[in-house]
Amino acid sequence: MDIKDYLKQVRRIDKEISSNIDLIERLRAKEHSCTSVLTDEPRNDSVSDKTKITDKRIDLENRISQDSIRLYELIDEAKTIIGKLHDTTKRSILTEYYINNKSWEEVAIIMGYCYMHIQRLHGQSLEELRKML
Repeated sequence: MDIKDYLKQVRRIDKEISSNIDLIERLRAKEHSCTSVLTDEPRNDSVSDKTKITDKRIDLENRISQDSIRLYELIDEAKTIIGKLHDTTKRSILTEYYINNKSWEEVAIIMGYCYMHIQRLHGQSLEELRKML
């Protein structure tokens, strides 16, 4: 696998986990909004909406836990790979973008460089890593 594709994978999984966490929060809100209706009618033994929502939320939480374990493994591997760069600036750029999920504009601000210089250093960093690996 290409080093850039590998690092992008870390970023994608993290974004996916974040969106799933948002979904869990929406499901949790929906759970709390479900209320029972009191009637004189005989009770229906079918599974309630609240139970279905709770089951979906629990399934999603379990999947996120598994994804999170994989993400942390990838982050550790990515940090090891990025750590092979001798230049601290280049390490910081890759760390901020791929591991800390900052946008290129945010990385430029954090590093105190213009956007184009960050892009140039990014390309050089990936090329150095390709040669090392």
